[in-house]
Amino acid sequence: ALVNTVYYYSVYTKNTANKFSLGTKAVLEIVPLNTIYSVEVSAFTVTQPSGTINASLTWTNPVDSDFDSVLVLRKTGAFPSSATDATATTLYAGSLTTYTDSTTLVNTVYYYSIYTKNTSKNYYSLGVRKSIEITSSPNIISTNLEIVSNFNSVVSDSSIELSWINPTADFSGVLIKRKADSYPSAYNDASATTIYENNGTTYSDTTGLTNNTTYYYSIFVKNSSALYSQYSSRTFKTFRTDFTPTVRQRCFYLIGGSSNYSAPFTNLVSQIDAYDPVTDIIYDNVATLPTPRYGCTVSSTNGKIYIFGGLDSNKKLVAKVDVLFVSSPIWPSNVWSTIQDYPAPKFMARSENVNGNIYVFGGSSDFYGTTTSPATYLNFATYFITNEISMYNPQTETWVVDRKYVPLMAGSLMNFGSGVYEGNIFYGAGRYTTAGALSLGTGAFLLNLNTFISQAALVGTFVPSAAAGNVMYQKKAVDGTDIAFFLHCGGTTTASTSEPIRAVAANLAAVTTCKMIRFPLSTGATAPTWINFGAVVKTLLTARAYNQAEYYGDSIYTFCGITSPSGVVLNSVEKINVDDALTFPTGWGSVGTGGTLSPRYAFDITKINN
Repeated sequence: ALVNTVYYYSVYTKNTANKFSLGTKAVLEIVPLNTIYSVEVSAFTVTQPSGTINASLTWTNPVDSDFDSVLVLRKTGAFPSSATDATATTLYAGSLTTYTDSTTLVNTVYYYSIYTKNTSKNYYSLGVRKSIEITSSPNIISTNLEIVSNFNSVVSDSSIELSWINPTADFSGVLIKRKADSYPSAYNDASATTIYENNGTTYSDTTGLTNNTTYYYSIFVKNSSALYSQYSSRTFKTFRTDFTPTVRQRCFYLIGGSSNYSAPFTNLVSQIDAYDPVTDIIYDNVATLPTPRYGCTVSSTNGKIYIFGGLDSNKKLVAKVDVLFVSSPIWPSNVWSTIQDYPAPKFMARSENVNGNIYVFGGSSDFYGTTTSPATYLNFATYFITNEISMYNPQTETWVVDRKYVPLMAGSLMNFGSGVYEGNIFYGAGRYTTAGALSLGTGAFLLNLNTFISQAALVGTFVPSAAAGNVMYQKKAVDGTDIAFFLHCGGTTTASTSEPIRAVAANLAAVTTCKMIRFPLSTGATAPTWINFGAVVKTLLTARAYNQAEYYGDSIYTFCGITSPSGVVLNSVEKINVDDALTFPTGWGSVGTGGTLSPRYAFDITKINN
């Protein structure tokens, strides 16, 4: 052996059948004899006390006038090679004769070395070694030790509020631990922070929180014998102090949808994300949708967002209307409520706020079975496309479906776009049925809500597409004139009777195409058609379908969707600036900092209308 060299040894046993064992391993660093303190501790033991998953170390210090202290090191996989082993964990340095290692985990072998150090030279001994495997304690893993239920967390402006329901059998309290990178693994996880130990049912975590950090909580139950459960209930939340009431009021909110194109209904997105168009900052996971849904439509009024229709994880139409109170002064506590059920639920419908009332229209009301291989699709969803309109009055909290007061659409549509112009609803560019066959709509209609008259369809020459991002953009030019147009960006050019849209033996054909219709509309033979988006055509950076679009000030944004042919679900944002001449000189660009949007498609987006 050479000095200052680490050697790794394995000893194997062999039976009479010439079969070898797995072996016992040891590591040793050869150091110069003149640098070794020759006196060791005695009676070194490592045990696991009953009812714990700790390691208890005891020893007897040497009786020597040159003795100064001991150093306890620990490793997994092998013993520490020397007192200077940089890969080992230092547990203790001092002159005591006991130490309790409370950072151990069950079903793990730990290797301990204890070294003595002298006073005269600060030399260390070669060390004494012991190992132990920490096993599950019957008192720790107990079927009689229930965990708490309904362990929830919500974020306020300065804290994360935790709540839970305690068990009743053999209960004396709970212990809550917190980490910033993963869930605490056990009640004695030394890498976690203990934030609460008592017998209450709520706790406000305000200590040591860092903005835009996700915190993971585990809550362990303690019984009357002061023993803790090994298993826990868990919850997590991202803490933020910058999601202020002012920011909330100007954000776009991305709600619903699925994160997987092949298996949409087992991957519904419950996370609600917000996007601040003033700062281009993403605020992810600002709230959790009570009823995750595919193909929902959302609108807002009076500081509240209403979520209508869609399909749940069982592919059932959702009549329940979830309402998010974005303007709540105690956000995010108690921000969810419901209203009367949507009387005629659909999926892939549209909704618009017109003069404080919300109109929900179009969509599909059913499908004929599903295809599940190689992916999940709803068959013949287009056979149930409707032209029905329902109106919800937030003031009276009632639905109006009487055709004396609410008209029908000029045609049946799903996967289409809509907007509001001068108190009337503009809609078009979706999927409709003609003589039982599916086509992609190039038409568009302006529905007068006073006369119930729809202006004739507008037609264009571009390749039709559906399931695109659509937005009615309006602003004042520098000279005071009104600028208004309806933008249709992206979408898919393939047709199918299924939902999601699919092409034969391929994914949907997502496109980068952008087209628009200028407002106000003329009439008769001079009615405007779809035109290019800019004299020099501005196309999206990424082909995307089932995306959504919104605008703020001088900018238009489009979010998420599916690209093709891969079928990858996107979580990106593109932005384009709108100049008065509508030349869009900068083109589309990628934006979004701060958080990370959840990948999603078949969702909806809204900004807050007060």
